[in-house]
Amino acid sequence: MNSNYINKEMKVKYNSTFLDSLVIHHVGNKNNDEDLALSKNETSLNDELASLLTTYTFSAFKFEELYHFYHESELELNEVFTYASKIFNDSEELYEQSRNLAMHLYRQTLHPKIKAGEFYVMYYRDCEIDGEVTDAIGLFKSENKDTFFKVNEVDETLQIKLDSGINLKKPDKGCIIFNTKKDDGFVLAVIDNISTGTEAMYWMDDFLSVENLKDEYFQTQKAMTFCKNFVEEQLPEKY
Repeated sequence: MNSNYINKEMKVKYNSTFLDSLVIHHVGNKNNDEDLALSKNETSLNDELASLLTTYTFSAFKFEELYHFYHESELELNEVFTYASKIFNDSEELYEQSRNLAMHLYRQTLHPKIKAGEFYVMYYRDCEIDGEVTDAIGLFKSENKDTFFKVNEVDETLQIKLDSGINLKKPDKGCIIFNTKKDDGFVLAVIDNISTGTEAMYWMDDFLSVENLKDEYFQTQKAMTFCKNFVEEQLPEKY
């Protein structure tokens, strides 16, 4: 793998993207003796739901900081990279490889602060990245539930009750894998909106095993961090 791969800032468009298929599993915390519940089939989708889920997932990313899979010895030993490669080779593999991905995630769910949640494996078609139209795989995990009111009509009277569900504004954890630059570990966008401290390593390092693409955004962030550290640490000592 070319770990020094340099790219200009990549542009991602999803105006014509559509969600082709979806599988949902439930991943508990193995360290807390919680179960892994694997779905027996893919989830049924209609056009409205597929469109809403596409917007919900893609709009969560800024696509400024991008990543690629890596492994210290051989890229093929990165499990998520291998499972994603099999799905891209044959999209009919989505269900079977989603089970492998869920089991891999379950084996990494060991930190006591990580909550159980639904694990979504999605297959998108017609994504555009840097002018190239390609497919993509979405991996998402929802851990937090919001409480909301639900109103139903019972015997010609409106009744209200509390229910819980997923907030459509911001996924908890997510990753979109674009089917491009495979030899370099694909191109990925990754988010983790809830983890802090040592458990933050669980999604990006333990499960995905990704590192930054050495793009312009990465180099700018690195330079800004260096300047910030110099101002906060070196200047007070010198003056």
